[in-house]
Amino acid sequence: MLDENAVLKHVAKHLEGKGFAVLQILPTTQSGVDLIAEHKETKIRLLVEATGETSARIGSNRYGKPYTSTQVYDRVSKTFFATVRNQCTPGNKEHDLSAIALPATKLYRKYLEGIRPAVEKIGVHVFWVLENGNVKEGWIKEE
Repeated sequence: MLDENAVLKHVAKHLEGKGFAVLQILPTTQSGVDLIAEHKETKIRLLVEATGETSARIGSNRYGKPYTSTQVYDRVSKTFFATVRNQCTPGNKEHDLSAIALPATKLYRKYLEGIRPAVEKIGVHVFWVLENGNVKEGWIKEE
């Protein structure tokens, strides 16, 4: 299972392969934008909010256990809120792009699909991290 730190690590590697320099990755113990990357040529920054499918905190009740449906709903809601907040934060550049990075599980796809029109309307990019660490961009069709 992927915790938030693993999701961020895989997305950072994916972005580096697409010409981005990773400027910041925050562990789950710190607050702020989870990942900030800047494209080396265009200088466009990408602000990424992420969550995992289990807790990254050793000793927590959910460590090593998958989140329940209710917890996934909560994680998607908070990640979406943080993404929108990033777009509204004074000091962020107009050409900054926002993104969400999530594990590519059925529950995460279900809950994000439920707000797809809003995600698309405000121009949020979506990264799905597979269990093997590969990253898919955009929407994944239900199986």
